[in-house]
Amino acid sequence: MKRFILISLLLMCASMLLYPNVALDAAKDGLLLWANLVFPALFPFFVTAELLIAYRFVEKLGVWIQKPVKVIFRLPGEAGFVLIMGMLCGYPAGARWTADLRRRGLLAKEEAERLLAFSNGPSPLFILGVIAGGYYSSPEIGWVLLGCLYLSTIILGLLLRNNTKNVPVLPSNHSQQVPGPFGAELTRTIRKSVDTLLIVGGVITYFSVLTEMLLRLFTAIGITHTFIPALFEITVGVDLITSLDEPLLVQLCFLTFLTGFHGFSVQAQVVSMLQGTDIRPGTYLRTRILQGIMNVLLLVTVLHMFSIPVQAADNYSLRGQDFPLYTSFILLMYILIVLPLCKRKKL
Repeated sequence: MKRFILISLLLMCASMLLYPNVALDAAKDGLLLWANLVFPALFPFFVTAELLIAYRFVEKLGVWIQKPVKVIFRLPGEAGFVLIMGMLCGYPAGARWTADLRRRGLLAKEEAERLLAFSNGPSPLFILGVIAGGYYSSPEIGWVLLGCLYLSTIILGLLLRNNTKNVPVLPSNHSQQVPGPFGAELTRTIRKSVDTLLIVGGVITYFSVLTEMLLRLFTAIGITHTFIPALFEITVGVDLITSLDEPLLVQLCFLTFLTGFHGFSVQAQVVSMLQGTDIRPGTYLRTRILQGIMNVLLLVTVLHMFSIPVQAADNYSLRGQDFPLYTSFILLMYILIVLPLCKRKKL
């Protein structure tokens, strides 16, 4: 594995030397993406959530929603705050607050690892605004993709609830800290949020260059249409998928898989949020392909069962009832993937 990483890094250096202008433009694109979209979208949420955690709101909320979260996911009530905010803010917000709750002793290690696996995903703004609005001019597409993502998130949480042990939550002096004056807490949370978002920006910029180098490599060897670069950065992936000359259903299947897989760039961002904790990212990383597949199954199931008409601005259209052959495929995939996981004690 180390040899593979070393070879990949050497190829990356060689590519940047061969195409310095392309690498520079890709880095600028990554920085612009972070500055224009990621930072403005996440910074207010990060600061607000940090203040809520500092003033013990999360612990109070945990008492209110203890029962449903415990019954559904076998997690303490504080995990409900992370799940809700992770769905609203997008990645890597869920990872950030999962790590914070673990540091404060509000989550056991095993609970934090399970919560990490299903509390991260693209924000509604990205799916409804960028994908549905920007590329298809179709709100229906956005709501279908978002519904499938949230449903697969709940299913994944239910599957992982069996992967639990009676691990006590370690006592932490962090959770007993008394919040200081609002001005001091605000300064601390702003500094902490900016530090976190700088790491996110660095990861986005690096993977932007890496993806562009991959595209150059594939073009050089005569491959002009490939899904592989889409697996590295989700925004690049959306642009590539929507430019494919494929039926709308195929494009939506690729897109909904990508929203569950996240892309290697987002996965690296999530892992970077775990620094300073004992949380292992294994469960999160292993479930990316599983959630991507579940998204595709749910998409085709919803379109077929409810006969939802979907129309894109470029006259691509589909109705789920036009694809009856997918029914047998869906049942087969559920039997082969989902049902065995339900019976297993550990994923």
